[in-house]
This record gives sequence, C-alpha cells and structure tokens, in this order.
Amino acid sequence: MAELTSVRLEPDISLAPVSFGDQLKTGEMTTAQFLATAVELGFTAVELCDRTVREPSTVAAQLANLGLRMPSIALRNDFTGDPESSRASVSHLRHWLEVAAEFGCRTARIWTGWQRSDAVARGQVTEALDELVDSARMSGVALAVETHGGLSNEPAFLAELCDRYPREHFGVCIDFGNLPAATRREAIAAIAPLTTHVHVKSHEFTDDGVEAGIPLAWAIETVSKHGFDAQWVIEYEGAPPYKRGIDLTVATLRGVLGRSERHADGERLR
Repeated sequence: MAELTSVRLEPDISLAPVSFGDQLKTGEMTTAQFLATAVELGFTAVELCDRTVREPSTVAAQLANLGLRMPSIALRNDFTGDPESSRASVSHLRHWLEVAAEFGCRTARIWTGWQRSDAVARGQVTEALDELVDSARMSGVALAVETHGGLSNEPAFLAELCDRYPREHFGVCIDFGNLPAATRREAIAAIAPLTTHVHVKSHEFTDDGVEAGIPLAWAIETVSKHGFDAQWVIEYEGAPPYKRGIDLTVATLRGVLGRSERHADGERLR
C-alpha cells in the first residue's frame, strides 16, 4: 500500500504522540519534533497530553507556526484510589480544563482509573465527575472517558454515566485496542452509541495492510454508523517503522469513511 505522506488529512483526524512509541518519554523525540513530523505526515491536527504540554505558551506558538490545531487533549487521572488522591485528580483536571480551553480544545480525554472497580470506586468516580462535568460546562471543553481498563471497560457503567450527564459535556472515548480481545466486538457495539471521541488504536499490519489483531475497519464502521462526527485520533502502538504504521492506520480509517479508494480491511466489513 502506498504511503499517505503527500495527502493533507482532514481536520477531524489527529495524531497522538504514542504513535512514536516511547520516543517522547525518553527524550529521543521532542514535542517540537513530533509536531513537525505530524505536518510531514499530512496531519492538520494533533492530540497532545498533560505531559507533552510542559510549557503551554511555547506549545501554542509551535502549533500556530506549523498551522496545526489541537481539538483535543489527553489528561491523566485516577479516581479509584484513596479519597485524597481522587480529590487531587479532580484538582488536576480542573486546572487542565482551563489550559485546554486556551488551546481551543473541544474535548479532554480522561480516565476513571484502574486501582479498584468496587462500589466505593464507582461512587468516587461519580462524585468526581459530578464536579468536573460542571467545570467542563464552564470551560466549554467536554469530557470523554477513555476505555482504559477497570470501570471504563464496563459498557453498563459507561452507559450509566452517559445517562447522568448531558452529552454536550460528557461522553466516551472508545479505544479499540484497550478492550479485551475476547469481548471486543461486543463491547464496541455496546459503547458505539455513547462515543464522542475515538482513539484509532493499531498494533500490527499484514503485508496487505490489514490490522492483524484488531477488527479495525469493522470497529470504525460500527462507530460511524451511529452518527459519530467528532475527532478520530491515530494511535499506532506497534513496532517501527512508525510512519508506516501510522500511514496504514490512516489509510484504513479514510477507506472506511469513503475518503479514498484504498480500503485496508474490506473483507471484515461483512
């Protein structure tokens, strides 16, 4: 399959730093280098996180200079530990919602946490979100809880949360690769109607450009059928060469959405 580096991608397709493995964590790649590479690959949007935006004013200037947008930001938190740590997570997210608003983000990806999934944890998650959804309303940045293990991988619990809060301020960030393989299709089908943000996860592609472990095209189509019209964030988490993995993930997405003639996984759309 031909690479897509010459294609300028639509603004609803973003690139996440995790697509380059641990290079940003180790310092092998800087945030500025990641942004430049995103432009090289044709992206017009990126999704940074609260660890890669160390100096918001500097990053904002870099984005502007490269003509990049950041419609979403990934924030880290855990509401399922002890009450003190849960309150600290609430404070952390409140601060970053203000930062996200300054960047013009529409969505902030958050987590429920993974330390516990008992009744106490459920109560702490709900209590924290009761506060934060109001902060989201005031900031204009909606919250999207990512399927990232623990309670966030339970479709029934996510549905309860989505029933509790207005959709314009709260929804689910579905990450296809973070759901257990044995129940992945069932979970995606259940979560698709709740989805307001997508992490298009991929790990490995065959020589024919088909994701080897995740029914990627099927998952994208399943979410799309429910009228999803927000951000698709590319997260290739496989081995190098990273640019090839990113290109193939983008090709699959655009193929399913009918934006190119290439369709990396057509056989699985039956």
